[in-house]
Amino acid sequence: MKTVILTLAAVALLAVGAVAQPQDQTARRLANKMAVAFFAGMGSLDHRHLLRGPLQVSLQLDEPDTAGGQKEFSSKTFRSFRAMELWLKKNPDNADQARQTGDTIICKRGLCRLHLAENQMAHNHIFLTHIWYGYAKGTIFVRKVRLLYG
Repeated sequence: MKTVILTLAAVALLAVGAVAQPQDQTARRLANKMAVAFFAGMGSLDHRHLLRGPLQVSLQLDEPDTAGGQKEFSSKTFRSFRAMELWLKKNPDNADQARQTGDTIICKRGLCRLHLAENQMAHNHIFLTHIWYGYAKGTIFVRKVRLLYG
């Protein structure tokens, strides 16, 4: 009886692992596409239908001025990637800042982290560091992204 239960448990774990692996690869491809689009223009992602509802963008300041009332995190909501791109271009705080992403991408449990290399943080740069994702009917979609201001 114990061997049957152990065998069933092992098969179940292997089945879950086999299902989870392709999703992580799909998420990694999504993160790569978003990293490229972050340089070229986020509007190009709209035709891929990667959103299910509004796009939440979390903005993180590297060194917030807490004495001046600045918070470390703030957020914005956009209807499309194009709207986010327009905001990035038109917002005076973003106008002169270069865009970068992390070099190492690790995706699991609904979150892709684009890790910055050591000494990659630079002044006047905006970094794409996190992408939260989900699946609906087997199709991946973007829930939220985080931008880090250097």
